[in-house]
Amino acid sequence: MNQTLARFHAEGASRFVESTLLRIPFFKDIRPAILKLSETEATVEMPHPTETRSSSERDTSDDAALCSLALFAGGLLADASEPLGARWSLKGFTVEYLKLREFGVHALANAALIDWSKAGDYSLPVSIVQHVNHQAELVATATLKISVEMA
Repeated sequence: MNQTLARFHAEGASRFVESTLLRIPFFKDIRPAILKLSETEATVEMPHPTETRSSSERDTSDDAALCSLALFAGGLLADASEPLGARWSLKGFTVEYLKLREFGVHALANAALIDWSKAGDYSLPVSIVQHVNHQAELVATATLKISVEMA
């Protein structure tokens, strides 16, 4: 278990998020809550904003929040997955908006495609979903392009 994952288990999700946001305040506005963190998966929740707007409007601040959520979940997972002797860096980020967000959302990041034993460029996919009538609806997809280097 690496240092990030050990810290998450020792501190608990709430305290871990608080200490992370002190170090990286950029993500504070999305009010992230970590629901799951392992070496291969991360699930991070972002509550629905309290301000109201027309449900047919696309809001750039909401789009930016979805990007921040995907970057937080993907970066957190990369940190939790990274073994001793490896380092990762962000090379790029793409996002596709599929549906207007109407409710709180979850970002589901998956590191199964990353081979931490080999240096190279990898994709780390993140799905952003909302739950409507007990059904998961895909709101956006994002991909973090990361470079893995060996020490």
